[in-house]
Amino acid sequence: MSTLSTIVGSNQQLQNHSWSQQEIRTVPTEELARSAYQYSRTLQAQFPSENLFIAHWAGLRQRYHLAAPMMELDEAQLKIEWSISPALQREFNGRFGAYVAFLKADRAGQVRRAGR
Repeated sequence: MSTLSTIVGSNQQLQNHSWSQQEIRTVPTEELARSAYQYSRTLQAQFPSENLFIAHWAGLRQRYHLAAPMMELDEAQLKIEWSISPALQREFNGRFGAYVAFLKADRAGQVRRAGR
């Protein structure tokens, strides 16, 4: 099997993979976590934005003492994401500041999620 076939096959498997919290927290880098989100339909269904997923991933890594130094949130990128996502705006009742505060709290491991 060629390297390209292996990569494509792995990406297709990621699309429908149901991620456990343990699997999420063992993703070693933010770059890989972002890639997992971009390929995974289940992660996209569970987290309405990539940044929400990254905040959750970083919070899990910190909670289990696996955290590498966290990058600062890119507020300009967050504003773009906010402006193009009506679902995200509804989730936070149109309050961008609440969205940013949630991301920071989730990164710090201070957010509990029901059923997880």
